[in-house]
Amino acid sequence: MPAPIAMRFSNCTPSSGHPTYLVLFLCILLAGLTLPAGAQTNVSIPKSRLEELEKKEAELEKLRNQLNLKKPVQTSQPGVNAPKAPVGGQAPGPAPTVHAPAHVSPGLSTQDALKEGEVVSAIDLANHYQQDPAAADLRYHKRSFAVQGEIERFEKRAFARSYSLIMKTGGSNLRVICEVYPPEPYTAVYTATHGAEVVGMYGEQKKVLARANSVAVARGECRGLEGSEIVIKGCALKSVRPVGK
Repeated sequence: MPAPIAMRFSNCTPSSGHPTYLVLFLCILLAGLTLPAGAQTNVSIPKSRLEELEKKEAELEKLRNQLNLKKPVQTSQPGVNAPKAPVGGQAPGPAPTVHAPAHVSPGLSTQDALKEGEVVSAIDLANHYQQDPAAADLRYHKRSFAVQGEIERFEKRAFARSYSLIMKTGGSNLRVICEVYPPEPYTAVYTATHGAEVVGMYGEQKKVLARANSVAVARGECRGLEGSEIVIKGCALKSVRPVGK
């Protein structure tokens, strides 16, 4: 650029005591050093070449991302699946609880008279007495029949030979209580495990006769509703089985 060169040469006026040729040489040298700083080189690239470079750069970036992916979790034992990654950064919640369908008792007015050998559900018995105690007495009071239900717990009065087997009645406010006598050859019984078991005794021998949360069938005579309890007297325990069998 001429202007800077002229400026630099204008500053190269010889002063007293310096040779003219030396001053001139230094001015030329300084002017030569300033030329590359002010010069710029513009390189034009064809559009097709620029697009090709951009495409290769995108491919290179894609390959770099693939190499940076996390490796799958390796388990120490073969055949063991790796834990599933949480969705959305949240841990998987507990599995939903599946509830058994609620028992629906048939209407008391739709029931015929009790038949010999008929087994009545403890839930139905409680629901019928809760709906219409008078009508329930017509069907059940002073009748002998078998009642079936899941055992809630056992109770035993002091000095009594029999024990109380209390059956679950679903959502009813009434309880079904069977006064059960131990079978032969057991001469006495007692409750254990906080009322969850009833144990029969015969001499030195002991045996668990029934456990809570089992399904029992007891046969006796219905004495009707006494307060909030439906009492079945003189029962014999016919069978006990696990729930669901």
